[in-house]
Formats: sequence, structure tokens, C-alpha cells
Amino acid sequence: MRRSIGRTVRHGGGQQRVDFEPAELASASDDDQLLAVNEALDKLAAQNKPEAELVKLRYFVGMTLEQASEVLGISDRTAKRYWTFARAWLREEIRAPGDLQKAKKLQQLVRAAPD
Repeated sequence: MRRSIGRTVRHGGGQQRVDFEPAELASASDDDQLLAVNEALDKLAAQNKPEAELVKLRYFVGMTLEQASEVLGISDRTAKRYWTFARAWLREEIRAPGDLQKAKKLQQLVRAAPD
């Protein structure tokens, strides 16, 4: 599960502290799904950190694309581009050979995520 509940996010020229209570986090149907998503997001973050941060805000915190773009200090258009890339990347991660159960959980994430 995500350990970074509260973090400092760059916002324009300064920094803004964003704290979230555990009750505000989007609830997942089971722990295995959270672990599969966490693993996939860690892989994504290693290659594309801003895109992974956007997915975390949308999936775990339940923010809209506009809210997440404001927190990250990026334009709505950039956020939409990041979101499109991240969803495509996650789809590829699903298709990668490996654990079938993990692939099913990631597929649920991609399908359930709003555009």
C-alpha cells in the first residue's frame, strides 16, 4: 500500500504540503489489488515519476484530473497527456508476461479509472 500519505508537492515556484487522512483515500476491493497496483506504480515511477504521481492522486486519493493537475502544478492539458500515457503504460504492463492474477488486477484498475 502507499506509504506516502502526506508529502510536499512542488507547486509553481514554491512548495505546498498536501496531507490526506486515511479515510479520504479511495478504498480498494482487496489488498492483492492494492499490492499489484503499488508494484506497477513503482515501476512506472522509476521511469516516469510525474505520470505515476498523477495516477496516485487519481486512484488512491480520488482526485479529478483538474484537481490533480493543480496539486502537481501542471496545466490541465499536460495532466491529460500524462494520464493518457500512464493508462497506456499500465495496459502494456498488463500484457507483459508474468503473474496472471496480477494482470487481472491491473486490468481492473485501467478499466475502472475515469478518463
